[in-house]
Amino acid sequence: MFRLRLLALLLVVTTALGAQTITWQPRQVQQASPILFTLTLDKPATRINATWLDKSVAFFSSEDRRTWYALAGPDVEQQPGEYTITLDGTYAGGAPLHASQNVQVTEGNFHSSTLKVAGKFIAPSAAQQRQIELDTKAKQRAWASSATQPLWSGDFILPVETEMFSNYGDNRIFNGKKVSIHRGTDFRAHMGTPVRSVNSGRVLLAQKLFLEGNCVIVDHGNQLFTIYMHFSAFRVKAGDRVKKGQVLGLSGATGRVTGPHLHLSVKWEGESLNPAALLAMKLPETTR
Repeated sequence: MFRLRLLALLLVVTTALGAQTITWQPRQVQQASPILFTLTLDKPATRINATWLDKSVAFFSSEDRRTWYALAGPDVEQQPGEYTITLDGTYAGGAPLHASQNVQVTEGNFHSSTLKVAGKFIAPSAAQQRQIELDTKAKQRAWASSATQPLWSGDFILPVETEMFSNYGDNRIFNGKKVSIHRGTDFRAHMGTPVRSVNSGRVLLAQKLFLEGNCVIVDHGNQLFTIYMHFSAFRVKAGDRVKKGQVLGLSGATGRVTGPHLHLSVKWEGESLNPAALLAMKLPETTR
């Protein structure tokens, strides 16, 4: 089993704020680390609003409304430093709730990789550049239509039972030229390997893109998305509701690739997060 079990190494940071406690995992938050925030209260709340990194953080509650959770994370290029999460809400009965806590973001440990691809992916023609622009608009439409409640529940699972490469965050040098940061994790996957949704959600996009090849985007709610690239065939279409483990398509070698494999990306509020770290987290069941 190639799933990374980092949870044993992750301690929980706790700061008591009167009758409120904010905790999070992992303890050491690096660039691109997904974070599970947990707010624990001594009495039920009816509403929680939060901001972090100048972005809205959507908390959802347990059944007793005393424990609230949120998934978030800093981008791979987020400047290391201390960032305050600020919460405002309302207790049952109408009393106001306010809390804040600083979260330290440290530098990630990323590398470089050198690859050889077709020249059109480095210097696209005018027509290909127009296609890339259309693809960008299609992805932006997808990012804008996230559900306002969590569609995921419990741990995220491997999309394929194959080798996972630790190449997230690599500086990608294509044909001798630095082109991009690798904002995903690659899995070894022979042509035609079934690729499964890492959690439940809704398909926002299933179409051929110039760089990503045949690409599927799944919305997991609250601006959390997973993106699957380079399929040889689709098994879902835009608008489909999918369950955790449902086959989305078959792996392939479409788009900017050096051979058949699966590329998995994770985005939260436009920030790129490390998929391997998300797959390693122990997460609560959600109520939907």
